[in-house]
Amino acid sequence: MQKPASNPVLDMQERLGNRMVSALLGGQVQRAGSEAIQDEPLDISGLGTSRRLAGHGNLGAAVQTPGAIADIQARGPFGVEASISFAANAPTIQQKPAAEIASSHGRPGVAGWTTPAYSVQVNSASPSSISISVTLDFIMELASEYTGLNRQILQDHEMGHVNIGTSKAQEHFVDNLDTRLENNRGLTRANIQSAILSAERAFVTSEGNESQAYDTSDYPRMRQAYLGARTPLADLETFSGRIGRMAARLRNFNGTVLSATQGQAEVLAQEVIDAYGELEGEELSMLQYNPEFKALVDSARARIDAFIEQQEYEFWVIEFSMLHASTRQQLHTLRVTLDQFTWRPPV
Repeated sequence: MQKPASNPVLDMQERLGNRMVSALLGGQVQRAGSEAIQDEPLDISGLGTSRRLAGHGNLGAAVQTPGAIADIQARGPFGVEASISFAANAPTIQQKPAAEIASSHGRPGVAGWTTPAYSVQVNSASPSSISISVTLDFIMELASEYTGLNRQILQDHEMGHVNIGTSKAQEHFVDNLDTRLENNRGLTRANIQSAILSAERAFVTSEGNESQAYDTSDYPRMRQAYLGARTPLADLETFSGRIGRMAARLRNFNGTVLSATQGQAEVLAQEVIDAYGELEGEELSMLQYNPEFKALVDSARARIDAFIEQQEYEFWVIEFSMLHASTRQQLHTLRVTLDQFTWRPPV
């Protein structure tokens, strides 16, 4: 009786085992008369990480928060696919006496403190795919002695720490972790946890360094903002001729633009733009929270809208004029200039 022809795959299965052969042939080995062996789930118990950082303090705004966004990219060079969802939650704001904030963090003199906390959870994993959820939270402590504009200045600064933490978490826990996982030939408990811990170390280091640099650079601006918030605009105009010209140009624009021709409106707008360009950084910081000056800025925005509506009305109803492209562009440039008088934390 003739011996049946040998089957190389079955021979390998008998000698090496099904899982080894499956790995060698890309997971597509078939048992005789049965389906392909499936990509078996990994044990994910104990994988992931979570931690609350030390946070960042401040020496004496509407919040934009992205929802959960799945970051699913193409499979890596070895067929591994990582799906990472990221949710950065709005900060929990706590008002406390400044002394309590300073004591709890061991930093005398602080008036605000923002503490980030993160959690990295592995939802499922196999040698060829993994699903991870990353959650970022913040606790923002603000001195209860700070009220009104002073509180707004302090909170706006602390939002810079929220933005920095969110950006660095996206970079290290999503973008870089995704790449690190997908560059493996196959996922194991060991290389998954190694990738997560590497992302954690990079996040903690870069978030801390950037937040420290931010505090160092922003404290001088905050001092000028506090000064500008409590000083009458007339005193600021006396203190600085550039501030005086800025305020005067805004008053002139607000008082005359609605009776101006389009050519005259362009000139009025340019005068405001030029006055802004003359301001020093400290002068701008003083004006960004001054309530009287912000009222002038708000009036200018309203006058721009009214002027455009007036010109369009005359074109469509009276058929007398229309808004020229050059005028529209100049008014747009003025809007952008006026936006600079609202301070926003770094993104």
